Amino acid sequence: NIGLGTTNPGAYRLNVSGSTNLNTLFLNGALVTASASEINLLTGHTATLLDSANVSNYATTGVTAGDGLTDGGTVGVLTLNIGAGSGITVNANNIEIDVSTSGAGVLSSSNSGLELTSDGVRLLGGCGNDEILSWNEGSSIWECTSVSGLGGITGSGVATQVAFFKGTNEIGGNSNLWWNNTLSRLGIGLSDPLYTLHVAGSASIGGLIVTDTGIITAGSWMGADIAVSDGGTGRSSLTQNALLLGDGTNPVGLVNPPLAGQILIGNASSTPTFTTVSGDATISSSGVLTLSNTTVVAGTYGSDTQIPIVSIDAQGRINSAGYATISYQAPLSFANGIVNSSNTIIIGGSFDRFTTLSTSSFGFLITGSSLSQQAFYVGSNGNIGLGTTNPGAYRLNVSGSTNLNTLFLNGALVTASASEINLLTGHTA
Repeated sequence: NIGLGTTNPGAYRLNVSGSTNLNTLFLNGALVTASASEINLLTGHTATLLDSANVSNYATTGVTAGDGLTDGGTVGVLTLNIGAGSGITVNANNIEIDVSTSGAGVLSSSNSGLELTSDGVRLLGGCGNDEILSWNEGSSIWECTSVSGLGGITGSGVATQVAFFKGTNEIGGNSNLWWNNTLSRLGIGLSDPLYTLHVAGSASIGGLIVTDTGIITAGSWMGADIAVSDGGTGRSSLTQNALLLGDGTNPVGLVNPPLAGQILIGNASSTPTFTTVSGDATISSSGVLTLSNTTVVAGTYGSDTQIPIVSIDAQGRINSAGYATISYQAPLSFANGIVNSSNTIIIGGSFDRFTTLSTSSFGFLITGSSLSQQAFYVGSNGNIGLGTTNPGAYRLNVSGSTNLNTLFLNGALVTASASEINLLTGHTA
């Protein structure tokens, strides 16, 4: 008896501890034609399978039309039809209620707001001009009511005009007031304002009077430099190319313009200053950073026989570079039963029943008369392939047909024969 993945095959000729993948399955020499998904339809079933001989004992085999219905039957796809009635039209895919598209109604009130005429169903048609349907809570009905009777507002205007009340229940517009809702702009005297408030004409804003030509005729600043707290700088002039520094609400401070190649150095306790860079790097007036040279000669260090060696100082600079020459044996020699044939390492000798092969990264393969005839393969994870070197996630993966006298699934005996299992062929539900 053979155990795959176990040293205890028990009473089974072949006992696989793990998953098994078979291309073809025979039971007692009979081919199993059902697929795995078809066989899996038996999962969880413990009762009788339905067929044409016993289906009437377990399922409905006919439908009889009841009141208001016609047709029916006992075999195949059955259809029940609904009879048409007054105001109802039965089409191939839907049932329609006739809606009025012409004629006139007479009712002016009803509980539903609808009336049924000879033309079909419609809203109440007895309302007068400018009347609308409104709900009367006291009478619990929908009825025709005038707009003014509801406290509604009337009036007219032009799109984007600013509306205002002309009376208690009337609104209107004026060609001198316009609103751009997209840009949130108000125009006075023009319909296309370019600013949040755009006035075409003279205006008085908080004592500041501006004519229609843009001249300020009244109002002034405070007669001095605009303070920082009022949005100014607190200064009457600024040095060209100087840097501005904030100082609370005091006038802004100034840092003198830099010389060519200088950078700004910050200072936590005093005003920052422009300083010339010195040391291992300099900056030109065009912003080019130049690093100081070291003793290392530019070039490529290292090859297939040389290992580069570099020395780095505390600032991260390479201050020396060289290489060390290495040696190695070429070509490699082989002994103790290991030979090199066409760049392939081959293990020679013979194996007996006490031979043990172990590996952590590669599989063990037994072939026929050539490498293409892959007979038996054991992967590094213990999975076995018969006729294939790729068992995948299966404990046993057979690439070819397999004949089993007896089949167990998870230790349970499968008593169905191949011809009985083949009844599942073609079933998917």
